[in-house]
Amino acid sequence: MTQIGIKDYWELKNKVNKNAWLILGKGPSLDKYDPAIHKQYNILALNHVGKLVDADICLIHDKEVLDVSIAKRSKYVLMPYHPHVNFRPYPDVYVPFWKNVYYFNLSTWKGEVNSSSPVVRAKYFSAESAFHVLALFGVKVIYSLGLDGGTKYSNYFKDLKPLTNGQKSFDKQFGEINKTIAKFKIEYKAI
Repeated sequence: MTQIGIKDYWELKNKVNKNAWLILGKGPSLDKYDPAIHKQYNILALNHVGKLVDADICLIHDKEVLDVSIAKRSKYVLMPYHPHVNFRPYPDVYVPFWKNVYYFNLSTWKGEVNSSSPVVRAKYFSAESAFHVLALFGVKVIYSLGLDGGTKYSNYFKDLKPLTNGQKSFDKQFGEINKTIAKFKIEYKAI
């Protein structure tokens, strides 16, 4: 079993490339993703996107998204010590049996935190924590596909119902994302 506190955020920080990153979300513009064209970027896949693409990191907030196919397609899996279940932090630390999992404290958890890892901010959606994680890694250039706002998913995810967390639109994520971009002086562009 993976030992909590050994493979945390800081250990992963020392392993990742700081060059340009492409965050892939589930929005409609993900349909334009082409691995041959986008291979110049480091790839951070959000949640279910980790089942679809080979990624450097797959960041997962929700326990129900965890799937062995993500662990196989991702170099690293990054998740909160207390992942969400039904949009609330799970009270116990959840440990999948994968060797490539790294942990961080997510701001939605209000209990005691692991002092060996920073608290990563997210208010509404996992894209917010993706930007914050990369900023804490020291990344200064971020691009995205599938972070479109609105209310729809990519055709790849037409079987999933968007906005099941009660939010009216994915537009809410941009307020928190923009705070991280400004604070860390990140160059960002949706492609």
